[in-house]
Amino acid sequence: MAPRLGAASILYLPPQASGFRQMIDWDDIHDVLLDMDGTLLDLHFDNHFWQEVLPRHYARGRGLDVVTAKTVLDPIFRRREGSLNWYCLDYWTRELNIDIATLKQEAAHTLLIDDNLAVLRAARHYGIKHLLAVHQPDTRRPPRDTDEFTALRDFRDILPQG
Repeated sequence: MAPRLGAASILYLPPQASGFRQMIDWDDIHDVLLDMDGTLLDLHFDNHFWQEVLPRHYARGRGLDVVTAKTVLDPIFRRREGSLNWYCLDYWTRELNIDIATLKQEAAHTLLIDDNLAVLRAARHYGIKHLLAVHQPDTRRPPRDTDEFTALRDFRDILPQG
């Protein structure tokens, strides 16, 4: 069975990227290899998962505080950085004795509020269901077009009642 990779493919070409079509001799290209993290996939969600969600889970399961968990995990991560195992969920599941794929799915129960629509798109692709855009992140500029996502105008609108 092929290992599962940690990132999903998201391809977004902004309108200004269309000029690249003339720069590349596509008749001479047979294969295209693309890095996913930071190229096809916005790193915001991945960084949040590996730097916040996973250390909290690791700490809870081992009776540690989060700072200690991050101190333990950091050298483990650094040893594999740049290798194929770095991207392999099966590897990290074995290495950390944590079901990484399931933990990523559980992150889908997270509410993510962000002013960056690309980050929200990446999070949606990862399976996060509860997403809110920020309607007007800069009060000195006009509101943004966030039709793709429900937009938050005031944080008081989402606070629990009671």
